[in-house]
Amino acid sequence: MVTVNYNRELDILTVQRKEYEDFDRSIELGGYVLDLDTDSQFLGLEIIDASQNTPLDRDDLAKIHDANINLVKTDEYLRIEIRFSIDNHQNMISSQYPASVCA
Repeated sequence: MVTVNYNRELDILTVQRKEYEDFDRSIELGGYVLDLDTDSQFLGLEIIDASQNTPLDRDDLAKIHDANINLVKTDEYLRIEIRFSIDNHQNMISSQYPASVCA
């Protein structure tokens, strides 16, 4: 289960697990800050300048009531897939990075 918060003034969207234990590190990924635990599992995500780094405008970002994060890690890449629930619709964004960002 995650919590979602959008700060309209700062244009920052945060998605984080409700239970936030075993923090290990943050990885900066060009507008995204990914927080991982000691097993490199998702803890939280900040999207800086969210209205510019997602296909959603500030009004839609303020309406997000739920999100689902999926991290796909291979030897070659890390892909972040985020599915946002807005009203009765879902939007998905995906970003992919070289696996070296997790090293």
